[in-house]
Amino acid sequence: MKITNSKDLTENEKEIFTKIFYDIEDLGIDDLETPLPWGCPWYFGSIIYLKGDCIKEMAENYFQEYKEQIESLLKENDNQ
Repeated sequence: MKITNSKDLTENEKEIFTKIFYDIEDLGIDDLETPLPWGCPWYFGSIIYLKGDCIKEMAENYFQEYKEQIESLLKENDNQ
């Protein structure tokens, strides 16, 4: 399995990654207009490594790795 720094993706790869990420499951994430959208890890200050041999695998693995964190934050936001 290949490991890639998210900041090294091309613009086209980033666009594909983002679409795949938000299509994985209907989590109700609507954060593309925020400064740090979950589906765009290259915007994060720290380096996020993506694991997978293709963009689809990278997006799916990234989602699985951060799924609990994402769901927890979504629940917090719903309770506010």
